Amino acid sequence: MSFHLGRSTIQSHAEKAFPRQVSGIELAGPDVRFEGERELAVLCGRWTHMATRAQGTFCAETRLRWNPEPGTVSLSTARVRKVTFADGMALPQVMLQGLNTVIARQVEGVVVYRASRLVGWVIKDLKVTQDGVRVGL
Repeated sequence: MSFHLGRSTIQSHAEKAFPRQVSGIELAGPDVRFEGERELAVLCGRWTHMATRAQGTFCAETRLRWNPEPGTVSLSTARVRKVTFADGMALPQVMLQGLNTVIARQVEGVVVYRASRLVGWVIKDLKVTQDGVRVGL
């Protein structure tokens, strides 16, 4: 037995978790997409460096993790795919590696769904599809 969580449900929960700020960088405007064939949730959004006011966009790929005790689905194993500046110039790959430690930490653990207590304890697995998440009971 299973049920489907649509993209709009996951999106609305992700929006509640932002903006997030770490090391002077604010992440905002989350947009969640799914890559069903790779079972990835991709979180994209805007970043702003608070001191310099530099800004741009980012995308990070993550896995979804079921946390049975609080009954939540969170982002885990995040890896930054791309960071661009406002002018569209992409951050070089070498710099992305260092940035991964900062942005990935802010993305990991973001709760994108809370199950009701009644349903939460019976969830067995999650499978990312193209248009959402299949939740196995």
